Amino acid sequence: MSQPATANEAAKIARGGLLLTGTKLWFLAGSYIIYFAMPRLAEHGDSILGQFKAAGAWLSILSTVLVQGTTQAVARYVGAEPTCARALRRRVLLLQVCLGGGLSAIYFFAAPFIAGTDTQLIAPLRISALIPLIYSLYAVLLGILNGTRAFGLQAAVDGSFTTAKVLFVLVATWITGTAGGAYAGFAAAALFVLIAAHFASSRVLDSQPSRATAGPRVGEFLGYQLQTVGFMVAVQWLVQMDLWYVQWFLDGSDAVRDSARSLYTAIQLFSQIPYSLVIAVTLVLFPLVSATAGAATEQTRRYVREALRWALIIVATSTVVLVARPEATLSLLLKDSASHLLHHPLGAQGLAWLGAGYVAFALFFLLCSTLNAAGAALVSVGLALSVAAMQLGLGMVLLPRYGIVGQGMAGCCAMVVGCAAAFIFVGRRFGNVFPFATLLRVVVAASFALLLAHFLEGQGLIWTLLRFCICAAVMFVTLVALREFGCADRDKLMRMLGRKPK
Repeated sequence: MSQPATANEAAKIARGGLLLTGTKLWFLAGSYIIYFAMPRLAEHGDSILGQFKAAGAWLSILSTVLVQGTTQAVARYVGAEPTCARALRRRVLLLQVCLGGGLSAIYFFAAPFIAGTDTQLIAPLRISALIPLIYSLYAVLLGILNGTRAFGLQAAVDGSFTTAKVLFVLVATWITGTAGGAYAGFAAAALFVLIAAHFASSRVLDSQPSRATAGPRVGEFLGYQLQTVGFMVAVQWLVQMDLWYVQWFLDGSDAVRDSARSLYTAIQLFSQIPYSLVIAVTLVLFPLVSATAGAATEQTRRYVREALRWALIIVATSTVVLVARPEATLSLLLKDSASHLLHHPLGAQGLAWLGAGYVAFALFFLLCSTLNAAGAALVSVGLALSVAAMQLGLGMVLLPRYGIVGQGMAGCCAMVVGCAAAFIFVGRRFGNVFPFATLLRVVVAASFALLLAHFLEGQGLIWTLLRFCICAAVMFVTLVALREFGCADRDKLMRMLGRKPK
């Protein structure tokens, strides 16, 4: 009788992962709706997009650090001891008012220093200063939902935020024609999602058993939160600041530098799609590892190995689709991509390099999040700081010599080394979790898809989207032919859909 219960529980977890993945796909689609529409809603749209993304690099470091770092900290304690959720929410919300409010104030007054000589960035930086405070409170509520495995409500809240963000940002951009106006819409959407998350977490807590425990003390929670936040600081530095390296270290005229910023913005955005998809897998894995207190059990190894397997398939497929014809992919976002490539003839190859790097980085993030859930966040901090330092050092050497392609090479090398190191540390703690057979099959499937894309030379939107579909289909068919997907995967899918496996 225990086996069906286990299977049903696995199906419930997998269904939660599917919901969160769908929400993450909508988040990505919403983000790219903004990036596609913004250059076309206002005069000098490419410049507004560049300003929006440049200001967002610093905002993303603060906001994502607060959301993911604090969410992991809350989810770890709630996952291990669900009855402490109500007391922990009240205690940590008060703490976050102080921390988030202080960061917002610092961010507001530091805007001129961050903008440097580009005074156009001051207004969007200052307008966005309210967002870190809102996000710091939202992260606590999201951690409650994640730690209690309320994946459906968590997905609903995230989906509502994406919808509000798309509407508010684009309307504000159309009305104001400025990056500052766009961030005013962003702040309004963040406030909306905070209210939604409050009601969602209250609904979950009301359904919990009446017995409650106090949970960790403020000092204990704060100590662990600083570790997870420190990890996310290094991660966000890695994924955002290479755009600023292009601005700092690239020589040339203002026109060359402006084209480099617009082009590398597109390279960065497309390269990060696979990494963003893996975050959904991490959200499901984290409370599962937390519930075992990080013990190196066979069940934990199975959770981690299966998460890595699916993450590798997802990230490799999406990357191959995007980098098979990098020039065509970049033209989807930048309406003047041809003129930008005149200044940087080999610039599109930066997408191939950085895209390959993010395959490794997505696995790196999943592995480090596993260490965080097991209470070894300091190891993750050290790994992420090492990769960030390597990316910066290589960028200073390669960027002046090879242009934006050199920065893509620097990111790729650093991320691959970091991924290998993370596998070593996770292996020492949990045992072998490396999906070697899946890696070999993915490499073969990716090779077939890239080879086929070489012969699909059509241009334009329809041809580019068709090439995306063909490459993805070739990857899937090849993986099926190589028996990467078996009866067990089919049974899991049936249970996720609420049907009995045959």
